[in-house]
Amino acid sequence: MCTVERPSGSVWLSVLISLVSMAGGRPARASRASVIAAGNDQVFWAVVIDEPERGHDATVRCIFRKAPDEHFARPRHFLPEIGRPARIAAKATDLHIIFDDGTHRRYTPTSAYTERKLPNGIVPEALAGDAELPVLYAVVPSHVAAKLLTTQPAAGITVPPLGSVATRPKGAPSTATRPGVGFSLVRFQRGRWRPWRQIPSWFDAQDQCWLSARRGIVHIFWQENNRRSTVWYNALSGDEWGEITSLQAPGAILLGWALAVAEDELAFVVALAADGGGWRLGVLLRAADSWQSMRTLRGERKDLLVLPNRVAAASFDKSVALAVRDEQDQVSVGRWLASGGAPLEAVRPARGLVTPRQPWNDPRLSTWLPLILVTGALLLVFWRRQESITRTIALPVGISLAGYGKRLLAFVIDLAPAVVATMPLWRVPLSTAFREYGSAAPFPSEQGPDDIQLWIGWLVIRVVYAVYCAGCEFMFHATPGKLALRCRVISEDLQPCRARQILARNLVRIIELDRYLVPLLVLVFLTRNRQRLGDLAARTLVVEISESPSPPDEGGSDN
Repeated sequence: MCTVERPSGSVWLSVLISLVSMAGGRPARASRASVIAAGNDQVFWAVVIDEPERGHDATVRCIFRKAPDEHFARPRHFLPEIGRPARIAAKATDLHIIFDDGTHRRYTPTSAYTERKLPNGIVPEALAGDAELPVLYAVVPSHVAAKLLTTQPAAGITVPPLGSVATRPKGAPSTATRPGVGFSLVRFQRGRWRPWRQIPSWFDAQDQCWLSARRGIVHIFWQENNRRSTVWYNALSGDEWGEITSLQAPGAILLGWALAVAEDELAFVVALAADGGGWRLGVLLRAADSWQSMRTLRGERKDLLVLPNRVAAASFDKSVALAVRDEQDQVSVGRWLASGGAPLEAVRPARGLVTPRQPWNDPRLSTWLPLILVTGALLLVFWRRQESITRTIALPVGISLAGYGKRLLAFVIDLAPAVVATMPLWRVPLSTAFREYGSAAPFPSEQGPDDIQLWIGWLVIRVVYAVYCAGCEFMFHATPGKLALRCRVISEDLQPCRARQILARNLVRIIELDRYLVPLLVLVFLTRNRQRLGDLAARTLVVEISESPSPPDEGGSDN
């Protein structure tokens, strides 16, 4: 298995070499370039792979469109990725790519994310997205599925049943060519890979395989080493495997694609060698629960369509879509009915590329908009309080500003009751997060139920903590943690806090402890009177009461 090297210091050397070669009048050329595609009823993605000479890493570029009458678009803020895709699939309008080092990336029309890898960074044998449901399916060795099983929460997880054993007609594969290697289906949903179903032993002899899925029914195709014109087919619906069927092509299959074209149409597109070079494409179509003989894809004039050997097929808008890359590296796209014949949309260059507008419901806006609002509020507080922030408030003898260590210890003491009271909300999802940490990506994007529960749990902790502190300060002008450490909360005019001041400083606690705004706590170290944001907004101080006030120094020194 190849390992994709991520950018490092050697990249600058590569850039220097490229500049020197350009200065010498010899531009760099791609020695190999290809195109792959993925799609469903909602979107069509074409992925362009450029692999330069001299062993440099491949780069990946993507284009997409959501309707046949729309222009193609480039994903917003997408930079060419370094690496070679091993498997791709479309899920809803998103594109999932698993690179040959196991890295799992998800691309949307407006952004890109890193998703959780499979255990040990393994590349699945096949990958497909459900045409209607937000689920990915993959074929992996059974030991990988077993490792996934050990990383899931114990509650409700059992070894999935095999279902009925499919009947084996004469000539069907019956012995494994890789003894001891079994295969399983796993699912990627809500940001996590989970074991799903084991594939019976008749699949163990596969040399290469393909997947497609619609409404939870998984269709699996596979080939053996010595039968290049035969493809075997089976389907899994619920817990039941169907009957194994053999499909015959009129020649050696050079490349294949499994497509869930429509609710009642399943297609296996094959590339065969054409006379005089190039490829001709045909469709093995399953309609009305029966397989039909191969249909050939033809050109606009119903002549035989011959394409270069850089072509990829995917389903799109209940049709078969092709992405073709010619000798000039131009990407062209066409569409056909699964029944073959003349095209619905002739092969044309993917022109009119546009960049999609940023939607108002984009996840990054929901993250940055609160930060912008809070930053504006913070600047307003500093502007209104700049005079009191820059001057030190004179305190009477026996009273001093509370030290940093005491404030931190008081915070821990006061937070503990809120954490204990809300433990049922966060204990299980936090345990799950730690258990899955080894197989998780650094920044998973799709929030699963456990992630949402953790977020809700932390929000409830902050609310309970703020209410608890406000109640104690109303009664005692200090929280239990501050009382234990002889600290009090007073107004900047050295009087006991008023009700509105207590309310203001504790409401701000909920904001300050947000995961994105925790750095605001550093204000305690930057202000002359050791005030956090809540203290600045409420005009309060946290002070420490000395046990026995010391008289002023007769020498006049200011302590």
